[in-house]
Amino acid sequence: MAFEREEALLHGVYEITEVLGSGAFSVVLGGRHRDIGQLVAIKRIDGRNPDLPAGARAELAGRLRAEARLLTNLRHPHLVEVYNFESDGELHLLVMERLDETLGGYFGRASRTIHDVCAAGVAVGAALGVAHARGVVHRDIKPHNVLVATDGTFKVADFGIAKILGSGQGKSTNVATPSYAPPEQLDGGQVSPASDVYALGVTLYELLTGAPPFRGDLAELRRAHREDPPPPLIGRVPAPIADVVLRALRKDPAERQRTGREFAAELFAATAGLYGPDWPAHAAVPVYADPRLRAPATPDSSGLSSGDSAGGGTRPLDPADQRTSTPGPGPAPASPGAVPLAEPERPADPDAATATAATAPASPRGGGGADGDQPAGATFVVLPADGRHGTLGATGARSRTGPRLPGRRRAAPVPVVVPGAHGLAVGPNGAVYVSVPARHVVLRIGPDAGVWPVLGTGEAGFSGDTGSARRSRVDTPTGLAAGPDGSLFVADSGNGLIRRVDVGADLVDTVAGGAARARPDGAESRGWTSLDPADLVLRGPRGLTVDVAGRLVIADTGNHRVLRVDLRPAGAAPASASPAGQPLGPVRA
Repeated sequence: MAFEREEALLHGVYEITEVLGSGAFSVVLGGRHRDIGQLVAIKRIDGRNPDLPAGARAELAGRLRAEARLLTNLRHPHLVEVYNFESDGELHLLVMERLDETLGGYFGRASRTIHDVCAAGVAVGAALGVAHARGVVHRDIKPHNVLVATDGTFKVADFGIAKILGSGQGKSTNVATPSYAPPEQLDGGQVSPASDVYALGVTLYELLTGAPPFRGDLAELRRAHREDPPPPLIGRVPAPIADVVLRALRKDPAERQRTGREFAAELFAATAGLYGPDWPAHAAVPVYADPRLRAPATPDSSGLSSGDSAGGGTRPLDPADQRTSTPGPGPAPASPGAVPLAEPERPADPDAATATAATAPASPRGGGGADGDQPAGATFVVLPADGRHGTLGATGARSRTGPRLPGRRRAAPVPVVVPGAHGLAVGPNGAVYVSVPARHVVLRIGPDAGVWPVLGTGEAGFSGDTGSARRSRVDTPTGLAAGPDGSLFVADSGNGLIRRVDVGADLVDTVAGGAARARPDGAESRGWTSLDPADLVLRGPRGLTVDVAGRLVIADTGNHRVLRVDLRPAGAAPASASPAGQPLGPVRA
């Protein structure tokens, strides 16, 4: 196929090399700058196309020129850059940055984390916010129209059907993709920035669950977008993130976020409330957003809050923030993968003092009923022996007043609030470990009041018996026990395992349980009075402790038994005649 006319219209600057794709009214060509070798994409629209309505052909040149003038002035790191526009009145060429991978392809070819999904939402929302501020509505946001640069940057593309508000075109033409379009657009009504917000909400819903909320032919989609509530987001999407996405999917445009920027700000704040304001650092892709998006006050990097040292009180998070969205019918989840919650493990501080911990009285609300509410939070008061103390800042960075001077008053204890805390263990170095079952994570509170995860990603699951502790998924960790060598033992209740964590090396392994995965019937291979720890079938283990002989004692809750497990290396002298896994005696349900 020869492109002499197109190359002449571009003044010979670009050599057209290939056809990249085509749509209803346009063809996308690949081009190369003849002097500097820059690769570009060239959108070609032929005004003589018989598929274009007669009225559209008549005004096409003027409208495209006006849109091209505006789009070439839109600048944002998450917008595909427009370099040039040329037209001879019939043939119209828009020269743009070339990107070959789509958002859908990027998320489809590898496991991505929920951080990556939220990064996509913030990036696209921020880019749309720039267009909305200039009176431009995209009208066809979908995974195919968000492209990915080689460094992973998401960029909104294809403003070819963009509508300039106030241009005199009162109602939309039905040019959007029906699976993503809002009801007002499918019905031929007035489009607005809130219409793009709806399509972005559908896009995020698909990235989170693996499928858009509605399917069917055009008539079925029109009815569903107009009348049906979207299926609930499957249970492991945290409620604050689910709430932002579902608000964008409301039928009435007035009830949605008003602009892409407002959507991006809400999503950024919801994600920061769960994973800390530095959560974009944990995404595999860059996020370039207006710093003002970070303005809303958020908890620190593990979703915890420190007490107000001036007033001596505590500030627990709203318990509603601990919910996950209600499970229900709908598309199967896409299992976004590991979600790091905070900064890596810090090296041990040789000057760190011993810390003690005390829990506040239990919340009168109890331990979470059918509505999914969690306790308001247990308060851990860190009492350094030398009077030093720190606050739990927004990034988890340590802050201390320095060594206590003779005659100087001891600093007030620092209250640290851990919503939904369950298990508690104190290591030989004074570190306090807390399990948070609802968040599928185990936290470490250092002697300086710093808090960070040591096991779990924040998403329930199983990542294998061994590996990085902070990158391994666990399911509902409950009981904790600290061994004399500094090892941390965790009852991975949902997986039926006992895990051992080497905190300093960031390693986790399984020390008991797991036989059920190899046996479909879930039965132990021999009598349960004498088993190797690996042959145990544990059901919802919850309580743990280490006895004076260094043996692990497990409350195997679902099997109504208590086990004593000797984890010493083979060949070591036994501390007693107890076998590896021996019940201490019958227990009642």
